[in-house]
Amino acid sequence: MHQVEFVMSLLGLVCPPLFETIAELEEYHPRIALKWQLGRIFALFLGNLYTFLFALFDEVNEKLETEKSIRNATIWALNQYYANYSSHFNTTDVPPPNVSPADVIRGPCWENAVGIVSSGIILFSNGE
Repeated sequence: MHQVEFVMSLLGLVCPPLFETIAELEEYHPRIALKWQLGRIFALFLGNLYTFLFALFDEVNEKLETEKSIRNATIWALNQYYANYSSHFNTTDVPPPNVSPADVIRGPCWENAVGIVSSGIILFSNGE
Protein backbone atom coordinates (compact mmCIF):
# COMPACT_ATOMS: atom_id res chain seq x y z
CA MET A 1 0.00 0.00 0.00
CA HIS A 2 2.81 2.43 0.83
CA GLN A 3 5.47 1.14 -1.57
CA VAL A 4 6.31 4.56 -2.98
CA GLU A 5 6.71 6.07 0.48
CA PHE A 6 8.98 3.25 1.61
CA VAL A 7 11.19 3.49 -1.47
CA MET A 8 11.48 7.26 -1.13
CA SER A 9 12.32 6.97 2.58
CA LEU A 10 14.96 4.32 1.92
CA LEU A 11 16.54 6.43 -0.81
CA GLY A 12 16.54 9.43 1.51
CA LEU A 13 18.20 7.32 4.19
CA VAL A 14 20.80 5.58 2.02
CA CYS A 15 21.77 8.14 -0.62
CA PRO A 16 23.13 11.07 1.47
CA PRO A 17 25.77 8.92 3.26
CA LEU A 18 26.62 7.38 -0.10
CA PHE A 19 27.03 10.86 -1.57
CA GLU A 20 29.33 11.83 1.32
CA THR A 21 31.47 8.75 0.67
CA ILE A 22 31.70 9.62 -3.01
CA ALA A 23 32.72 13.18 -2.11
CA GLU A 24 35.51 11.90 0.17
CA LEU A 25 36.78 9.59 -2.57
CA GLU A 26 36.88 12.42 -5.12
CA GLU A 27 39.22 14.50 -2.89
CA TYR A 28 37.94 17.83 -4.17
CA HIS A 29 38.45 21.14 -2.41
CA PRO A 30 35.76 21.41 0.34
CA ARG A 31 33.94 24.21 -1.47
CA ILE A 32 33.74 22.22 -4.72
CA ALA A 33 32.82 19.06 -2.84
CA LEU A 34 29.99 20.94 -1.13
CA LYS A 35 28.64 22.10 -4.50
CA TRP A 36 28.70 18.55 -5.83
CA GLN A 37 27.06 17.28 -2.64
CA LEU A 38 24.27 19.84 -2.92
CA GLY A 39 23.78 18.98 -6.58
CA ARG A 40 23.46 15.28 -5.78
CA ILE A 41 20.96 15.95 -2.98
CA PHE A 42 18.98 18.22 -5.31
CA ALA A 43 18.91 15.46 -7.94
CA LEU A 44 17.70 13.02 -5.26
CA PHE A 45 14.89 15.39 -4.27
CA LEU A 46 13.89 15.84 -7.91
CA GLY A 47 13.77 12.07 -8.29
CA ASN A 48 11.60 11.82 -5.18
CA LEU A 49 9.28 14.50 -6.56
CA TYR A 50 9.04 12.69 -9.90
CA THR A 51 8.24 9.40 -8.14
CA PHE A 52 5.60 11.09 -6.00
CA LEU A 53 3.91 12.72 -8.99
CA PHE A 54 4.00 9.49 -10.98
CA ALA A 55 2.33 7.58 -8.12
CA LEU A 56 -0.18 10.37 -7.60
CA PHE A 57 -1.23 10.52 -11.26
CA ASP A 58 -1.55 6.74 -11.34
CA GLU A 59 -3.79 6.82 -8.25
CA VAL A 60 -5.96 9.61 -9.68
CA ASN A 61 -6.36 7.84 -13.04
CA GLU A 62 -7.38 4.65 -11.27
CA LYS A 63 -10.01 6.49 -9.24
CA LEU A 64 -11.33 8.29 -12.33
CA GLU A 65 -11.75 4.96 -14.14
CA THR A 66 -13.72 3.60 -11.18
CA GLU A 67 -15.82 6.75 -11.12
CA LYS A 68 -16.54 6.39 -14.84
CA SER A 69 -17.68 2.78 -14.46
CA ILE A 70 -20.00 3.73 -11.58
CA ARG A 71 -21.41 6.59 -13.68
CA ASN A 72 -22.08 4.17 -16.54
CA ALA A 73 -23.84 1.77 -14.15
CA THR A 74 -25.99 4.62 -12.83
CA ILE A 75 -26.97 5.75 -16.34
CA TRP A 76 -27.82 2.15 -17.26
CA ALA A 77 -29.98 1.78 -14.12
CA LEU A 78 -31.86 5.01 -14.93
CA ASN A 79 -32.43 3.92 -18.53
CA GLN A 80 -33.79 0.60 -17.27
CA TYR A 81 -36.09 2.43 -14.85
CA TYR A 82 -37.50 4.67 -17.59
CA ALA A 83 -37.94 1.77 -20.02
CA ASN A 84 -39.64 -0.49 -17.46
CA TYR A 85 -41.90 2.28 -16.17
CA SER A 86 -43.10 3.33 -19.61
CA SER A 87 -43.74 -0.27 -20.71
CA HIS A 88 -45.48 -1.22 -17.44
CA PHE A 89 -47.76 1.82 -17.17
CA ASN A 90 -48.03 2.40 -20.95
CA THR A 91 -47.14 6.07 -20.77
CA THR A 92 -44.31 8.29 -21.89
CA ASP A 93 -44.76 10.71 -18.98
CA VAL A 94 -42.30 9.02 -16.61
CA PRO A 95 -41.72 10.69 -13.24
CA PRO A 96 -38.18 10.83 -11.90
CA PRO A 97 -37.25 7.94 -9.63
CA ASN A 98 -38.05 8.43 -5.95
CA VAL A 99 -34.58 7.86 -4.52
CA SER A 100 -33.26 9.13 -1.23
CA PRO A 101 -30.00 11.10 -1.57
CA ALA A 102 -28.36 8.57 0.75
CA ASP A 103 -29.13 5.78 -1.74
CA VAL A 104 -27.60 7.44 -4.81
CA ILE A 105 -24.70 5.47 -6.24
CA ARG A 106 -21.50 7.40 -5.69
CA GLY A 107 -17.98 6.73 -6.80
CA PRO A 108 -14.93 6.85 -4.60
CA CYS A 109 -13.75 10.26 -3.55
CA TRP A 110 -10.38 10.39 -5.27
CA GLU A 111 -9.49 13.65 -3.53
CA ASN A 112 -9.31 11.71 -0.26
CA ALA A 113 -6.97 9.16 -1.84
CA VAL A 114 -4.70 11.96 -3.04
CA GLY A 115 -4.66 13.42 0.47
CA ILE A 116 -3.84 10.04 1.99
CA VAL A 117 -0.93 9.51 -0.41
CA SER A 118 0.35 13.05 0.20
CA SER A 119 0.18 12.73 3.98
CA GLY A 120 1.90 9.34 3.83
CA ILE A 121 4.74 10.82 1.80
CA ILE A 122 5.07 13.74 4.21
CA LEU A 123 5.10 11.46 7.26
CA PHE A 124 7.59 9.00 5.81
CA SER A 125 9.93 11.65 4.37
CA ASN A 126 10.07 13.74 7.57
CA GLY A 127 11.36 10.79 9.57
CA GLU A 128 14.85 11.18 8.11
